[in-house]
Amino acid sequence: MGGTQIAEVLNAEGIKPARSDAYGPTRILKILHDRRVLGEKEWPDGSTSPDYFPRIIDQALWDACQQAIDKRHDNKGRHGRGEVIANLFQGGTYCACGRSLFLQTGRNRQGQVAYAWLRCTGRRKKTCPLPPGDWPYDEEALLLAFMAQRWSRFFDRPADNRQRRALEKKLRELEALRTTQQQQSEKAETEVTRLLLDGALDAPTANMLRKAASDAASKAETTQKQIEALKGELQQLQLRPSGSDIQQQIKARVAEFIASDRHDVAERRRFNNWFLSLGVRVTVVDPKLSRLKWGTTDAVIYRDRRGNVISDETLADMAGLGFSEEEIAKRQAQISLEKLR
Repeated sequence: MGGTQIAEVLNAEGIKPARSDAYGPTRILKILHDRRVLGEKEWPDGSTSPDYFPRIIDQALWDACQQAIDKRHDNKGRHGRGEVIANLFQGGTYCACGRSLFLQTGRNRQGQVAYAWLRCTGRRKKTCPLPPGDWPYDEEALLLAFMAQRWSRFFDRPADNRQRRALEKKLRELEALRTTQQQQSEKAETEVTRLLLDGALDAPTANMLRKAASDAASKAETTQKQIEALKGELQQLQLRPSGSDIQQQIKARVAEFIASDRHDVAERRRFNNWFLSLGVRVTVVDPKLSRLKWGTTDAVIYRDRRGNVISDETLADMAGLGFSEEEIAKRQAQISLEKLR
């Protein structure tokens, strides 16, 4: 079965995803391509950390699944919804109500796509509480705006920095403890040797000192294993790219895609899989104004009279700096006028 049929079966059985009311083909296909089920973590630069997550399926099941997907793609007679990535950001675009968006298209008399827009899935069942509003799908504008966002902030991980400092402190403590344990072992061995040479050591005392040396050496070995484990955790943290690194990787990856054949199905699927691996949500906050929220920041995306894509973040910046609602509304009106020119 394809993504659409699988979603229909799950919905009929009452199995719901975590953050929405029902499964759709996009969510299903995202899961089927997600290597996290194998325990792998794929970073934006293309590198992979194995055993990063708990594995929930084995390699044989994963391989069988991918073979079935490839077989369906090779079958030219099948055209299931969700297999062609029409919305390049599908699986990561959401309405302000929290439901996912789907791509709705309109065709002319020649059967060509004349226009397209992103629409809330809640409108199908009339469950979206917001006023009706579709966002015109401008793929190039989305790509350029995606490059322009301040992703260094979104991907900055203060928790990682705190964890790294805590691990480094623990590592120093363990290394000091290991040194003490090794010194105790060496001191006991030296004392046994000295007393034996002096002829001043009886058997019970010799056994006691040898046991002390052995115990200290055993503790030092255990501490060394803990040190190696901590070093492994630190290495995993150091392998994670910084927010600035990821921002540069996003710019490079999007630029590469723009320069490629954007209509190639396989290339679109690879780009969509990479986008979903970032864990980014794009929320259409105000369709009429074309205000979209990217991660933790938002921007008004539009084209000027020359056709250039503008990604205006001044409204979010003004709110963050404490501007009054009146001043923000005035700036919003200015943006609306700029869009009409």
